[in-house]
Amino acid sequence: MLIFRCFRNIIILLWFSVSFVCTDMMKIKYPFQILTLIFLCLRGFSQQDTLKVTLHSADSLLVSRNLSLLASRYQVDAAKAQAIQAKLFQNPYFSAELSLYNSEAHSFFDVGYPEGNKSFTLTQLFQVAGQRITGYKLAAEAARMTEFEYYDLSRSLKYQMHQGFFTVCYLSKAVDLINSQLGLLYETLKGYKGQYLKGNISMKDYTRLEASYLELSNDKTTIINEINENEKTLRIILADTRFILPVPAKPETDKYRSQGLKISQLIAQATENRPDLKMGESMIKQGELNLSLQKRSAVPDLNIGIDYSQNGNYVKNYTGLTIGMPLPVLNRNKGNIRMASSQLEAYKVNHEQAKIGVEADVMAAINKVNELDMEYSKIDTSLVLQVTELSSGILENYRRKNISLLEFTDLFEAFSQSIIDFYQISTNRICAFEELNYVTGTELFK
Repeated sequence: MLIFRCFRNIIILLWFSVSFVCTDMMKIKYPFQILTLIFLCLRGFSQQDTLKVTLHSADSLLVSRNLSLLASRYQVDAAKAQAIQAKLFQNPYFSAELSLYNSEAHSFFDVGYPEGNKSFTLTQLFQVAGQRITGYKLAAEAARMTEFEYYDLSRSLKYQMHQGFFTVCYLSKAVDLINSQLGLLYETLKGYKGQYLKGNISMKDYTRLEASYLELSNDKTTIINEINENEKTLRIILADTRFILPVPAKPETDKYRSQGLKISQLIAQATENRPDLKMGESMIKQGELNLSLQKRSAVPDLNIGIDYSQNGNYVKNYTGLTIGMPLPVLNRNKGNIRMASSQLEAYKVNHEQAKIGVEADVMAAINKVNELDMEYSKIDTSLVLQVTELSSGILENYRRKNISLLEFTDLFEAFSQSIIDFYQISTNRICAFEELNYVTGTELFK
């Protein structure tokens, strides 16, 4: 569909261009209509290169498009296949022995009946200590841990995407307001440049205005760079080459509230839901199963089979039962048992350390949320959003000489900085709530 639209726009643009040239090479008829058509075509290209997403749709695209998640999903399928393989019995072993040369009859491959000889053996391995079932449980637990790895990757990517989403959203609004400020200041500079060249205003006054413009322009560049980095992260996570334009719905931003959040409940939720902690629990379970498997492996396997020989034994058409097993004299698997035991203890210690880290993460995240939410509540958002009108007012007062240049630049810079601070605090606040979601492994705000 995208290719079709691009092709259609190109054909329309070329057709009108050729028609225009062929109609009259010297006279330009209907210039406004032609320029409008070109603008609409170019606007069509621009829209096709932009992907507008809400937070909900971005979450859906993450699951369906992210290449790292898709690869991790395949790893889960591969681990489950390994568990299926571990559950299977060993194949029976069949061997045959055929007479190559009969020195008495002077004939090769003398396997005929009744004077020739051929022998057959069929054996089956039996793991009498339950190694097969234990090995299957170990592989199944490994597959379960692979699923937790998938969920943990999904959690991390979702956190990164939500941070990038709100950063691009809020800082883009800041850039729009800064552009309005720069527009006001640029018009003033342009007018004062002529006055400066005529000697009507001093170099100090003109330089002061220009310095304010350059400082605000540099701040804008810094913010745009941050937007570009986060937008690039969104494109990588969503596996899309188009420009990502976050368009949050109002409920998606109003749901973040710090009221009712209790540290004890948050720690309990994190302990229960964090996939990385579940991975640690799975490692302990695998360690226990591996230790059991190594102990069971010290018990010898049993080989039982049937042996048939036409003329190669003490009677013709001999049929016998074979039983065999390795003797556990020199190797009783002690090294592997000790290694599995030590690994299990290491998994337990690492899991305890991880739980302490999770508790610290939750406490740090909730403290950040409370601090930023409190700071945000002190801001008069209506005043910040009216900063362009306020700036126009102080500009008009400056032109009328009601305030000095120093007062004008101080107020203008203060208003401009308030825009940056407001949207930076808004971004940090939302990202702090998202971090709390991340460290608890729970969707706390719905």
